Amino acid sequence: AIATLVTTILYGIFGRFLMATTTSKSEVLDFPPELRTPLVPQQRQCYMAMIKCYYHLKEYDRAIRAGAFALHMNRHYPGVHEYIAKAYLAKGNITQAIRTMRRAVIYETPWDVENIQKQLELLRSIDA
Repeated sequence: AIATLVTTILYGIFGRFLMATTTSKSEVLDFPPELRTPLVPQQRQCYMAMIKCYYHLKEYDRAIRAGAFALHMNRHYPGVHEYIAKAYLAKGNITQAIRTMRRAVIYETPWDVENIQKQLELLRSIDA
């Protein structure tokens, strides 16, 4: 259902673009380069949103893969480890969930004491 909705929206957007005049197409394509390529923080935010979406759609393998990519970009990014661990838990892989949360305690925003406490609490809840 979601895939159909997304396909319909994209088809509508691209269909209107293909039917547009040459002048209006050039106006669409002529926007600042900084808006064409998202900055790294924006990319991480997009990956975090994608990880959450995959998790809530119960597509746990995709959530884990997207999370791994986000961690490759920056292992200190808050929240990514948590959703990877939740995905592993949902798949029944408690060992990998614990391993992921241990990494969160070590690497995820090590300068933020409150976040470290949060990650420790999540680890304890899994490891109990």
